[in-house]
Amino acid sequence: MPLIADMRCVNLARCHIPLAHQLDYPAHQKETAVHTDANRLAFEFKTPATGGAEAAEQGDPWYSALNDTLAAPRFIGSETSPPAEAARRAWIDCLKQDPMGNAFCHPDMALSAEMARGLSPLVYARWQGQKATTLGVLLNRPLPVRLAPKVRVRLSGYKLLESEVVGDRGTESMETLRDSIVQLLATGKAESVFVEDLDVASPLWEALTRTKLRGVEVFFPEEPQPHWWIRFPEPPEKYWDHFSSKTRSKFRQKARKIEEFRCFRGEHEVEEFLAKAHQIGTNTWQSKRLGTRIANSPEEIAFWKLIAHHGAMRSYVLAHAGRPAAFALAEQWRQRMIPQEIGYDQSHSEHSPGTVLLFRILQNLIERDCPRAFDFGYGDADYKHLFGNHQVLSAPIVLVRSSFRPLAVMWTDWLRRRTSRVLRTGLRKVGVLERVRRRYRATG
Repeated sequence: MPLIADMRCVNLARCHIPLAHQLDYPAHQKETAVHTDANRLAFEFKTPATGGAEAAEQGDPWYSALNDTLAAPRFIGSETSPPAEAARRAWIDCLKQDPMGNAFCHPDMALSAEMARGLSPLVYARWQGQKATTLGVLLNRPLPVRLAPKVRVRLSGYKLLESEVVGDRGTESMETLRDSIVQLLATGKAESVFVEDLDVASPLWEALTRTKLRGVEVFFPEEPQPHWWIRFPEPPEKYWDHFSSKTRSKFRQKARKIEEFRCFRGEHEVEEFLAKAHQIGTNTWQSKRLGTRIANSPEEIAFWKLIAHHGAMRSYVLAHAGRPAAFALAEQWRQRMIPQEIGYDQSHSEHSPGTVLLFRILQNLIERDCPRAFDFGYGDADYKHLFGNHQVLSAPIVLVRSSFRPLAVMWTDWLRRRTSRVLRTGLRKVGVLERVRRRYRATG
């Protein structure tokens, strides 16, 4: 297989999902979901009147360093629930014990991201005493749905953070999460719940799709697509056996032509990294079509400093002739690494910077602190075929309340997508689809 030079600037965890456009969400509907099962709690984070330095001095466990506010939990659905400090500690312990967890699901990151928008998430939790066995964060997000090229509507609702739960992902836990979602939609306070990238063989997919849900309709915005991973063997050096000696030689030859490679992990390195990534991001094909994905804003800097503070940032920059050429904004939590954004400067395309960047990243991972898995995220691509060694199918899924407005919106969206899918299939059959895509990416 030829070396790939078009690892463009994409949000790997969210690519190919039109519904998941980054939007400015207004602060609204700080609502609750009531659960009667004592084993199942949802708590909502409110912003009290006091905060900032006073809260920090008081040692409040829900203090947010990102924007000097408090995010104090309020438990709902049980007369006996852990106090705030115990809840936060249990959340962190649950995440630490999950080898395939995600740093974005840490309470500091989850709350800071929401509080910066003035929003409140719901947190689904199952407990054994004061020990959390399963946690899932539902972010307060309206669902943007495109009905026509210039016609968009929003359904009020929630989005499952990182499309996953922390801790126990077994059938029983996922069925109780499903029941909580159904109850939330039944209250009428939300029209939708969106899961962006869900493994079709997972217990949660089974729970959401296997049986008819009363008062809820399930929609599938996209067909299932490959979700590629790298599963590192033991010892990790054996991963290179995945390639022929000829391909490994080509990797090394390409890498020698781009001499500068650096890993960024510390809080003090965040601003420098984001400045370089922003510089690269302004000359990717996505930036010309969709705008720059790395804002390098004070909020983004603060958020990634928080990631680095918890030891989870592991990002990279590749440079050629003293100029940044490619970047990967990534996080590693325990045994799983997730690149959140990756891209390269098109002016360096002759040197295959995307391929070289990923080759050098994998070398770095194998040399030190190698995770068990490298998660490429939803969607297919040639470079994932080249480097990946494990594949599942995943897809977005939307649950909506069975009432006129959300059903009318989603069925209209389904018809539009169906028409578009038929058109793409026709173009693929006559052999012009890939040419159209390449021309789209090549033109500014």
